[in-house]
Amino acid sequence: MMHLFDLAPELLAAIFDAIALSRQFNRLMRLRLVSRQFKYFVDNTIFRLRLLRDVPELSYHHTYTFVTEYLAYQVWVARNSKSPLGRIWRAAVVFSERAGNKAHGTLMETLKTLCDLPRVYVSGTSHDRRRSLFLHDFSAWPVDPSQRELDEDLCVAAIYLGDRPYVERLITQGWRFCDWGSFWGDQFLSYHRKDIVSDVFGSAFGAAAIKGDVSMLCLLISSNPHYNLFDPLPLPLRACILKNAAKFGHSDAFNFALDSGPLALGRGHGFVYAEYSRLRDAVLSTQIVDNYRRGIDIFVSNRSRFRHFGSLEKLLAKRAKQGHVDMMLYLLTLGASPNGRIVKCPTWDCEMYKDGPLLDSVKGRSLDAVKLLLQHGADPNGFPDLRTPLMFATWLSTLSIAKTLLEAGANTNDGCPPPIVLAIAKEDTPMFRLLREHGARLDTPESGAWAMAVAEIRGYESMVELLVQEGVERGALLRRCSGRGEILEFPWRLLHPVVHTDSLMEWRWRAWSPEKRSDSSVFRLSPV
Repeated sequence: MMHLFDLAPELLAAIFDAIALSRQFNRLMRLRLVSRQFKYFVDNTIFRLRLLRDVPELSYHHTYTFVTEYLAYQVWVARNSKSPLGRIWRAAVVFSERAGNKAHGTLMETLKTLCDLPRVYVSGTSHDRRRSLFLHDFSAWPVDPSQRELDEDLCVAAIYLGDRPYVERLITQGWRFCDWGSFWGDQFLSYHRKDIVSDVFGSAFGAAAIKGDVSMLCLLISSNPHYNLFDPLPLPLRACILKNAAKFGHSDAFNFALDSGPLALGRGHGFVYAEYSRLRDAVLSTQIVDNYRRGIDIFVSNRSRFRHFGSLEKLLAKRAKQGHVDMMLYLLTLGASPNGRIVKCPTWDCEMYKDGPLLDSVKGRSLDAVKLLLQHGADPNGFPDLRTPLMFATWLSTLSIAKTLLEAGANTNDGCPPPIVLAIAKEDTPMFRLLREHGARLDTPESGAWAMAVAEIRGYESMVELLVQEGVERGALLRRCSGRGEILEFPWRLLHPVVHTDSLMEWRWRAWSPEKRSDSSVFRLSPV
């Protein structure tokens, strides 16, 4: 029998194209895990067919490298066009040549670096603009960019890449950046209108702030004819620096913003205290302990009330989700409880529920954060059976986190549905094996029968066979656990087509009320 990968490359590409077009995207992505050859052909198919444009809720945070590779490929395909993607390619070529290295590897690295900037830039704008580089087909782009627009692309790219001589030459030619003139006060965003802005890469000052390059920020500020070394920077500029320094972990830029003049924390009226709000937001989002402490000290020294700071546990949970271990450790030393509960309210049904730092660390897929919380006494079983950390670890297919939770004593059978059912729903055989090794049951109606129902209705034949090997009968009835007489409305849709989503909050399961059932011991799962 001929091996699959012995076939001609063009035939293999056609086979994988057919597989991709017949499968849900997340099922296709799981094929990447089979082998290096599968990964190569699956990625090639996703890139060529531009499949990411059909995934509206793609999580950039957890697929950073893959998305960068995807966007770089799309730029390469459109390299000869006048579209925004072609303009990214043009900038990459120019600055690779300026660096004196025209090798393909250097060019592609420059390209990937530049692909980061439009992703960051558009993420802060409207939903339509945020995904424009993924959704639009630029193959027949009708608009020719002006020479000024092309020059602005190169200008912002130079700033992001740190090409100081290029920027200095522009300044000598009369280019002005962050030209704030005489405005002050409440015109928080108007500096963008007076800055150099590329419609591909964003604003020049914003690019320097995202990069955290203090010397470049100083160079741009000095180009302003109104600049005075002894005057404080206008608030919009400082707010831009603070926000990005906190978000991307730039300690020097954070301190530069605070050293650029005093903050009038009490200036404002009603609920609007601009300088207070910007410093508070930066303090709450920074991942650097020294920056956090300095920000808090400013509030204390100004005798400012800590409005909307929230509890230490709330901040711990936020840092846990981002995987900021240093900040987590500092908050724990201040007394934050690893078992604290934070009340949240999902927008789809306004039902209150309580999460904790451990659950948020699992959602953020941060193994180091999970380990730190467990070392400080976090209880992996102290959660409602609809929102256990092991359920989320299973659903997210984070095997290392699931193993860590199990080694810390997480109960494999707690959860509704049990984690073993979620492993089947995700076609995750390694996770299934891990859970079984740690005692996950399949001999109850709401474990084995539920798992079989999911596998059969979703058409996961490999999972059906796996369950049969474990002793679960085909077509097993799903029976309601005794003692649950209430109607349940929670985020599960185990038998609904939305099963392909990566978000647990997109799932929902419904139990039929006892008065509508002839047999009160039986319940069904039905699409809502």
